[in-house]
Amino acid sequence: MEIQVVYEHNFADAKIVRQEVFVEEQGFMMEFDEIDNHAIHVTLYLDKVLAGCARMYADIEKDVMRIGRIALRKPYRKQGFGKVLVESCEAYGKKHKAKAFVLDAQCRMQGFYERLNYQVDGEIHMDEHVPHVQMRKTLKDEQSHEEFDFNT
Repeated sequence: MEIQVVYEHNFADAKIVRQEVFVEEQGFMMEFDEIDNHAIHVTLYLDKVLAGCARMYADIEKDVMRIGRIALRKPYRKQGFGKVLVESCEAYGKKHKAKAFVLDAQCRMQGFYERLNYQVDGEIHMDEHVPHVQMRKTLKDEQSHEEFDFNT
């Protein structure tokens, strides 16, 4: 199986996945926002077929990258591809000198992120009708150096 991760010129594909998963399946009404205009959209293809997506952007906290909108189409779930998406975002962040990653996890997915070494970093809050919790993964000093810059 050929796995391809794309980081640019792919918002149209990311939008397809997010519409399917978050709007049609989960009932979110405010899925798309102004952050989409400056976020890095990550899309995952398996044998050239669109399978999933995520987005990431610099957090307001220095040297921190925020990851979100992580979604897989139904046929690709529970096969390790969610981990591929998260690790692809982290690899991009490390390349751009991120020292930590934060995300707002749906509470039902907390265990998935904990297996990827994320820790709860806040109280449970609602995003529309779904409970979420902020989670964080801080890199060890040898894993990331210097400030990151998305323009390099």
